Amino acid sequence: MSSPHNEKSHLSLPKHQAGFSLAEFMIALTLGLVVLLAVGSIFIGSQQTYRVQEDNARIQESGRYALEIIGRSIRQAGTNAEMNFNKTAIAAQCNVTGVCVAIDGDDGALGAPDTLTVQFYAGSEEFDSSPAPGSWKTRDCTGGLVALGAVVSNAYDITGTDLRCTGGTGGMQPLIENVQDFQVIYGIDTDVSGSTGYRSADLYVAAPTAAQWPNVVTARVCVLIQSANNNLTTSPQSYLNCAGALGTATGAAAFTTAAAGDLRLHRSFVATYNLRNRVAAAP
Repeated sequence: MSSPHNEKSHLSLPKHQAGFSLAEFMIALTLGLVVLLAVGSIFIGSQQTYRVQEDNARIQESGRYALEIIGRSIRQAGTNAEMNFNKTAIAAQCNVTGVCVAIDGDDGALGAPDTLTVQFYAGSEEFDSSPAPGSWKTRDCTGGLVALGAVVSNAYDITGTDLRCTGGTGGMQPLIENVQDFQVIYGIDTDVSGSTGYRSADLYVAAPTAAQWPNVVTARVCVLIQSANNNLTTSPQSYLNCAGALGTATGAAAFTTAAAGDLRLHRSFVATYNLRNRVAAAP
């Protein structure tokens, strides 16, 4: 028989602490790596989605801004000066009495970005310093001030990937970057009959003839914008080019596939503008 003393000593001995087995440790490590991989994948996916959405927003902003600036000039094309201003000195710059060379450009061929020149007479858009007649001035596309009655000339073109504007007094100024293409086609009113003409376009062409220019009543503009960042798509994107957006090409010719390694986003923006000073009344 054991004594009470021995029995108490036996009960007070510490119990044996068993650790994780190697199998249990490997399972726990594997589960931890799976969770870490899942969290990492979600983070990378969310980051990529954010990059795509951010660049897409930038593209939309650039496209809308380009069309807004260019459209503003086109709508002003051919604006007359105040009726009491003597236009004789600049009559040589006008192809229609009282209306300047409203719009000019090149052949509009895909692969060769256009140059668009818009002209109009400076009117009373804002006061320079005082409201006295003769002090009213207008600004060109670069912010340069043009005196009342003078011809405002805004020329838009692409240099590198920058859409820029050259004003008659303000010089040259880049407007938007990451522009791939800039194309313009012209709407011609072919149903001209006395005062019933100049209403709406019946035909769109890339290069109006000398006889067609006086009957140009609209301009349709396309700008093709690419994202600033690469590696946004998993493969080169097939996108609608300006010829397809303008309707001058159909089928396969209306689309372009980005070059190998070009994983950017590409989007065409199109708008049609009336030459308000060429129409006798609203279409």
